[in-house]
Amino acid sequence: MIALFILMMVLQMTADSSSGQPTAYQSLEYQIKDRNFKTTFDPSSGDIYLYHGTDRTIVRLTENGTTDTLGTIPQSYDGLIHMEITSDGESIYFWENGIGRVHRYDIATNTIEREDKSHSHRTMFGHAGFLSDDKFIYAMGGYGYWEFRNFLIRYEPEFGQWEKVPSLNDELVVRSWKGLLYKLGNSFYYFVDNTNENGNQKTHAYRYDLLENKWFIEHGLEETFKPFEIMNRGVSRTFVYGRTYMVDKNNRHLGFLSSTTQNIVLNLVSVDESAIYQLNIDLLGINDVRAVFYSDRIDRWVLLGHESAWTERTTLRAYLFEFDENHPFITVYTPESTIPTESIFLTAGGTLAAGIIGFFLYIILIKRKTQRDEEHNGEDIAQNKPVEIFKNSDGEMSVYINGNRFKTSEDQTLRELWTIIAERVETGDSSILVSNIDQRLYPSQSHASYNSRNRKKLLKIINSACGFDLISEERSKIDKRYKVLTIKTDKITIKQG
Repeated sequence: MIALFILMMVLQMTADSSSGQPTAYQSLEYQIKDRNFKTTFDPSSGDIYLYHGTDRTIVRLTENGTTDTLGTIPQSYDGLIHMEITSDGESIYFWENGIGRVHRYDIATNTIEREDKSHSHRTMFGHAGFLSDDKFIYAMGGYGYWEFRNFLIRYEPEFGQWEKVPSLNDELVVRSWKGLLYKLGNSFYYFVDNTNENGNQKTHAYRYDLLENKWFIEHGLEETFKPFEIMNRGVSRTFVYGRTYMVDKNNRHLGFLSSTTQNIVLNLVSVDESAIYQLNIDLLGINDVRAVFYSDRIDRWVLLGHESAWTERTTLRAYLFEFDENHPFITVYTPESTIPTESIFLTAGGTLAAGIIGFFLYIILIKRKTQRDEEHNGEDIAQNKPVEIFKNSDGEMSVYINGNRFKTSEDQTLRELWTIIAERVETGDSSILVSNIDQRLYPSQSHASYNSRNRKKLLKIINSACGFDLISEERSKIDKRYKVLTIKTDKITIKQG
């Protein structure tokens, strides 16, 4: 009885926390008939937007508890699968699951229009999406045409097109779907599950650096994720919502919901600590959590759900949670905590033997690698030519920069640029008109600014990989009216394979 009394007191203290928290959403009550809703969160005002797929209405719920039905989207508009609001609260973007069509709903005028100039790609079903502050829609992973994806693309409103985000090492990322994508500062974080050949499922954690155009494995987070599964979150009662506003920038936490056999939990991934703070939502007295967002305005997590009483199961309410790592309903997971206690001695005992074996294997591998590098690079290193282009009898090329393979197979435009570079080396002419370059790289695109923007991205990728400016864009010395690309052909060697 004493233990039960203490538990009831803790629950009461948690529920009756309005004295120490903002009063936002305290009077919010909205009646729902089903869960056929999509939802998003306006960080500029704290407003919550619901789109009901059955009657196609858009409803706004405010911090002070008022509800407004803004309008109805006509039946002629379809493909409205993903829904996110812009950070300024002016527009809601809808886009289809397989990537392609994009519709923008203007909140001020309550009108919707198709904005893209694209088509239904049908290539990235089950992708992870994110809407950035500059109103670019990012999509990562997914499945289409019998293939899983492992690259990042984005929709650019200025041109109405989807474009692959430049990356030097897409091959580092596993091909999978139904992952989670977030953005913090100049980095994207991507968490995704994948099943290996042995049938074992692993959660992979990656970080994409926008300044370096490279992916990195977050080894500490992957260790922390071992007890979890991202793909099979199993929270079937939630609304459809994105991860754009599940980011606590102050604590640098990335949130997602998951379920255990008994409870619904909110996971807060701390990217700096390689830790996961898991909040047991059921103990907070919230039933059927529908969606979760983070509000920078009030520095709280906002949870949509219902009271536990059966009579309240159709009344949608909003609850606030302030992060505290010492909160009694939070369990902390770190890489060390994922190691089972009974395996510690076995792990310690096997470390010495594994270390000895690993040392000898390391010596052997180093010797073999040195031999391969000498055979592969010997002549060119002596000639200070860091870029090697290998061409086989079919005309296919492989590019190596400083001995490392430069992957171009997934980017047709990048492959064509290397073809042009090889031709310049073979002819001994180091310059080529930019207009001629664009005709070959973008034969179906006449927008000059689009061509210029993407051409510069390709040059940045190649120059970053080289560590110096292999290619530069400048005015022609013969006729200043024209721009040319100048290639340092003395840094390149071509070999017939």
